[in-house]
Amino acid sequence: MSDAIIYARFSPRPTKSGDAEQNAAQEDADSIRLQLDINTRYCQFHGFQVVDVLKDPFVSARRTPLFDRPEGRKLQDLPEGTVIVALDLTRVFRDTIDGLLTLRHFDKMAEKDFLKQ
Repeated sequence: MSDAIIYARFSPRPTKSGDAEQNAAQEDADSIRLQLDINTRYCQFHGFQVVDVLKDPFVSARRTPLFDRPEGRKLQDLPEGTVIVALDLTRVFRDTIDGLLTLRHFDKMAEKDFLKQ
């Protein structure tokens, strides 16, 4: 059984005061709950043991690279074989450069682990 870390994020959305602001806040909270529910079911189906759940609410992936986010930086140095589960890639990054640098980082980590064997 592989260890898994669930990562969930939603972006802040500009709203006008009043009901729209309250509705947007509820939708954001629902977004995190939905992501966590789907990701937990995914892990159960695939036999992954969830060892941590990381949430970065109100963080823009366009403006903040993954490893600069409060919870995202925890993904930088994971034990070998740990699986990261996110609803989709837009929850992890929206910037192509950030995506490529993140994947390059994980490739280098995997290469180091492989060379240790």
